[in-house]
Amino acid sequence: MMLKRAQSGMRGLEMFLVLLHVIDDDIIGFDHRRTKEEVKHINKIKDHMKKTCITKVVQVLIRVTGMVEKHPNLAKRAMKLLKEYSAWISFNIVTSGTFFQHIYSATTHKILQNDAVDALNEVIRRRAADPVKKMHIINASKVLEFCQSVKNPPTEEFAECCAALIDSVVTEAIGCQRSMATAARQAMIMGEEEKFQRAKQVEKAAMQCYMSGMQIVLRFGTYPSFKVAFELVDSMKHFIESVHHSCRHSSRNPTQDEEKILGSILYFTIDKAAYPSSYDFSNQMEDEQLFDQFRVAVEKLFKKLAANFPRIIAPIFIKRLMQVMANPGSVSHQKVESHLWFLYRLFEPLSTQDKESLRKGPAVAKVLTTLLSSSLSKHPSQTLNITILNLIQRYWTYFEKAPTPMLKEAMMTFDRSMGHRVDAVRARACYQFFRFTQLISANIRKKLLPHVPDLLVMIQKKIGPFLNRGLNTGDDAKVGLQLNDILYLCEAMGTFCSSKSLQPKDTVLNLFARSSGTLRSVLLQLGNNKALWQSDKQLAGERFSEIINMITSFTKPVIPEAKRLQAPLVESLKTVIGVFSCMPDHKSVRHATILYLHLMVSGLKEIVVPHLKQTVVLLVKTMNVENIKQTCDLINQIMDQTPELSPSIVGPVFSLVVEQFHRVLGSFKFIDDDEKTVAFSVHKRDREDVIRNYYGFLRYVFRTNHLYPALISPQNQAHYQKALQNLFQGCLHRDLGTAKSCIQILEAFVNWGVRWAGGGGGLKKFLAQDVTAATIKSLGTNLDPNDAKGNLAVLSVCQIHIKLAAAYGQDYLNLLHQYMSKLMISGAAGSGLERYLKTVRQAATVTSSPAEMQAAAFEAKGALKTVLNEHAHRKKAAGASVR
Repeated sequence: MMLKRAQSGMRGLEMFLVLLHVIDDDIIGFDHRRTKEEVKHINKIKDHMKKTCITKVVQVLIRVTGMVEKHPNLAKRAMKLLKEYSAWISFNIVTSGTFFQHIYSATTHKILQNDAVDALNEVIRRRAADPVKKMHIINASKVLEFCQSVKNPPTEEFAECCAALIDSVVTEAIGCQRSMATAARQAMIMGEEEKFQRAKQVEKAAMQCYMSGMQIVLRFGTYPSFKVAFELVDSMKHFIESVHHSCRHSSRNPTQDEEKILGSILYFTIDKAAYPSSYDFSNQMEDEQLFDQFRVAVEKLFKKLAANFPRIIAPIFIKRLMQVMANPGSVSHQKVESHLWFLYRLFEPLSTQDKESLRKGPAVAKVLTTLLSSSLSKHPSQTLNITILNLIQRYWTYFEKAPTPMLKEAMMTFDRSMGHRVDAVRARACYQFFRFTQLISANIRKKLLPHVPDLLVMIQKKIGPFLNRGLNTGDDAKVGLQLNDILYLCEAMGTFCSSKSLQPKDTVLNLFARSSGTLRSVLLQLGNNKALWQSDKQLAGERFSEIINMITSFTKPVIPEAKRLQAPLVESLKTVIGVFSCMPDHKSVRHATILYLHLMVSGLKEIVVPHLKQTVVLLVKTMNVENIKQTCDLINQIMDQTPELSPSIVGPVFSLVVEQFHRVLGSFKFIDDDEKTVAFSVHKRDREDVIRNYYGFLRYVFRTNHLYPALISPQNQAHYQKALQNLFQGCLHRDLGTAKSCIQILEAFVNWGVRWAGGGGGLKKFLAQDVTAATIKSLGTNLDPNDAKGNLAVLSVCQIHIKLAAAYGQDYLNLLHQYMSKLMISGAAGSGLERYLKTVRQAATVTSSPAEMQAAAFEAKGALKTVLNEHAHRKKAAGASVR
């Protein structure tokens, strides 16, 4: 019926095209997602059309495209439809001479040419199970001859279409060549000579096709538009992979023609990666975003070249680079930046040996010397500045042999870039300057030594505006450098003040004291002006925290030699603590202070800790669900690194910490575990995190022997008992990780208990009865010995029983037998239990070496696992009998 309507005049023809468009767009098209059922239905429709009418439909479309002179709009619609239908119509229709003849005829009409080339592209890109059929289509279409004939594309859009077409031809031909190469190898293995010869013949034809196609690809690559070049990247990538694959499997080097094409691809990547003069960095629109995507694609292409053919690509690139750097003023700064950008990228895919050769080679030395001694390093271009900074940092070994003026010029380049008008350049300069100070060798540090005071002055000038902003938010826009940039500079400043920079000891002390004094004085000045910061506490707290973070970054490099710089470090500590005491509940101040205290405790340990008594009390009093983990991490660090000082720091706040944990846990509302809302999941996760933090705190408490006298003091006795009860509850926790941690904490507690005053009196009763009962209850509930965490928990239970048996002898073993028979399912007193008690008794007598004690504990664990398996079987049987 549709075909009859197409023959009923222009009106009917228009209706016919509309129906074809609806069929393609709404029924059989894949422009939007389809379900599996829809795909099956679409395929049925296509199969039916192929059997009944598609040939006549194509004939009508071809006839309408021939009416372009009289009815151009109708012909354009018909060509668009022919393009869409070309993706799936029968191959017999496509390979007929009429189809391609009309397509090529349409390319001579400006209104049809783009869609005509796209229709050819659809045909070439169609999936074909047989590579022979695919090559037949490529040859029958004479598409290479067509692309070769396109010398001067009339429009950029037509050039893009032609570039996409030749890209598809090369990509498909490479796929056919690799498939036939595989088929030839298989035929040779099977001894099928005829198949082998046929496969080699098609493979050779495919190789000739894509080698000829690559010449056309490279010709289109010279077109000025990057959009045309973007269409060619895939074919180049597949060519590189194909040559590499062929060379690897055939144990050969690339041929002369292949090397020539690889070199041309290299030139393509370098030339096309240069930013166009129309690129607007301040207002990136669609074209700028597309170019950024293109540059990423070109970078990947370059890396693939360098990684697969370093011996070919590196010399060609270096030669081209040296030509440019011999007279950099003769080319645009965009071209210079492109070459330097690839010099930076060349380093990444190379092997370690090639990297060292590149770093120490004459090319890098020549490039950096030219950059630092010419006006290029002073150029205002954003991208050129960033690339030069990256090169100085990456190829820092150049300065090993470079004259000292070059090193000084590099520092001046960093200085200039930190004052650049563009935020990205300033940020990159600060980061790469920091990286440079961390990487450079002792030899370079010696060259820098006379300039260190000037460098420190330079850094202080850069951070000065940031430090002196006060509480006026309007000053933020005038500062230039952001907090992260400032922190990098502060850490670099600390590096220059350390002996890592080979300073004499007295100079190090003076430089550090002077630099830290600058930061400290600003903090004191702001903190002492209460009228200023009390007017806007939130903003004042942000300012305080920023300066504390700066002090932390500045202090970090000198921590390895902290004891030599004890005096200025302690002064800074007192200042930070004093500021924190003014705003202990401010989130940012608290966070910055704790990070600083972590650093100081790790460096000065027993020197710092006595200053923290009141600070720790303030931290604990202001704990909440958001900062409880951070606070406990600091307390845990104090217990871990200065256990002998823990009683004076942790002892006074232990009861307060326990109360605060219970207060925080009590703030979580009960929600039924069956509720599966997102809010419940977050709520439950937060609560579980607090529980884990609490048990983590108790783990440090009970393994720090120096703390026990403070824990059993009248002040802490009640909370100490409460914490132990919490541990018992934790042993029964459904999360195996939490249960394991609590059992291991009890193990540490038992190790202390059996030594403390002989473990007599009430403590002996507590250990023998309460602790033992808790371990057996945990065994009888959720400990799975076949789980990794459960296995460790079972081992800790064995260790507890062995320690107590060694301390209290046969009386304890009788009690253990009684508890295990009572608290686990009746009948557990069978052979498994008897074997376990025997291994515990034997392990309790082993005192010769830690290795033998460990072996005895593992033997006891094996026996206990047998008891648990028997218990599980009896429990299962009991449950079945109840049902």
